[in-house]
Amino acid sequence: MEMYSLGGEIVKVILSEEELSEHNVDLIQGLHGDQAEKFFASLLRKVAIHYGMKPTLYLDAEVAERDDGGLLLTIQFIDDKGEKKRICQSTPRSHNGLLFRFSKKEDLLALADLLENNAFTGGTLWEWDTFFYLLMRHDGSQQLPALLGEYGEEACVDPKTVAKRGKLLKAEAAIETLATRQI
Repeated sequence: MEMYSLGGEIVKVILSEEELSEHNVDLIQGLHGDQAEKFFASLLRKVAIHYGMKPTLYLDAEVAERDDGGLLLTIQFIDDKGEKKRICQSTPRSHNGLLFRFSKKEDLLALADLLENNAFTGGTLWEWDTFFYLLMRHDGSQQLPALLGEYGEEACVDPKTVAKRGKLLKAEAAIETLATRQI
């Protein structure tokens, strides 16, 4: 699953045909039935949590089949007044750190090479659900957030939440470890 924010109000979720099959969701038979309902309820809750939204908010979701057999979901959160909610209104920052989320391991590995080439090291890495979260110490420069943003997206949850819910993969020197492909 890949997940990205667009324009501050929209979340785009891409599910592969393989992921749908793993959850017994069959596009030919339609998106109905207990199995599909449970899967999509769980998925929408997961999206809300990763974007720091209350899972009880209303939402508007459009579903489109992709040419590769997967699905594209376009989701907007709606408050109880019927207004669209902005996602990531205030990104939590702690201890001069930047927390970024990555949907694909390949993006994380490419980022590690880029950061090492630009003399950035360190970092803490977690895996939570199907995503990777990288916390980097930030000295205030504009270069680090720009490089992280090439492959990931600034997280909408705080590091404490990720540490509590995720699995710690590397407590320190995550970039160096990723660059050697040991994760």
